[in-house]
Amino acid sequence: MRLPQGIKPIIDTWMRDTCVLLGPDGIYYLVGTGTTAPWKCDGIPLYKSADLKTWELVKVVVWRDQFKDTWLLKDRKNVSIWAPELHYIKGSYYLTF
Repeated sequence: MRLPQGIKPIIDTWMRDTCVLLGPDGIYYLVGTGTTAPWKCDGIPLYKSADLKTWELVKVVVWRDQFKDTWLLKDRKNVSIWAPELHYIKGSYYLTF
């Protein structure tokens, strides 16, 4: 897919279902359905930003392959990760997906 001329993405990666959280430290944190291609959902990357314009990849916090030997795959050959949410509650960060 090509973007219209003059449009520049703030993060150059395939990602959807994004969630942005303003942390108590004044930094914005972003998670989303991370993909290596538009049809794959293979992880949850975590980015941070002080201004909502410049984002830095912190790390990929969850990879789909981490679940290959768990109950999630007991009756399935594949598992996808999607629509993550990041929450800060009583001093701790929580990631749901």
